[in-house]
Amino acid sequence: MTTRAKALTSATPGDHVPGSARLGVFLITMRGHFTAIGGPGPPGAKAPSGRYVSLVINARTFQGLDFGLSARPPPVPPGSLGPVTYLAGGWRLLTGGVRSGLCILGTQPAITAPAATHARANAAG
Repeated sequence: MTTRAKALTSATPGDHVPGSARLGVFLITMRGHFTAIGGPGPPGAKAPSGRYVSLVINARTFQGLDFGLSARPPPVPPGSLGPVTYLAGGWRLLTGGVRSGLCILGTQPAITAPAATHARANAAG
């Protein structure tokens, strides 16, 4: 777990959200092949894609707050922000609700997430 302000330095460098230094979040960073369907951009433009996606999740409500998609690893390694759990698998990721109308599709990600996120996700089921 880290603060939203610190997570943004990794997920969306240069972004600032007022009050984010006090909000506890989980930063989830995945490596794979990802495409943001319905994301920002002009109508008819090719959907953004990348090898790395980072999600910022409210630690209390589990609401998706922010995301970043890039061809390169995050400039601030997630491990520098707090404890890390490495998960690997051939999962198909379908994430909705991070931003209204946005879907991130990916295959075979390697996931970096705080241990509490993994445990709570398994418990919720």
